[in-house]
Amino acid sequence: MTKISFHTTELTQKLAEIGQYTFLVRGKLNKSEAKKVFEKEYGHKVQSIQAMNVRKKTSRGGRYTRRPNLKKFVVTFVGKAKIEINE
Repeated sequence: MTKISFHTTELTQKLAEIGQYTFLVRGKLNKSEAKKVFEKEYGHKVQSIQAMNVRKKTSRGGRYTRRPNLKKFVVTFVGKAKIEINE
């Protein structure tokens, strides 16, 4: 099971206004699997997906802590469909 969360920054909010939504995904999804998941989850057909890897980060403050590897997907739905974002 993959965990999908909406990624909120100033840039992603501007992209959402023009119909491109940014998601962070934990797990190993490729573009075709992600397309099926987003179409099922939001009920709109996906026009395009851009995928990029976000490397894990390590910090040291007494002991090592790590954040996991993530994938970032920028999804455009057909017809610039607006979706409801539940954070």
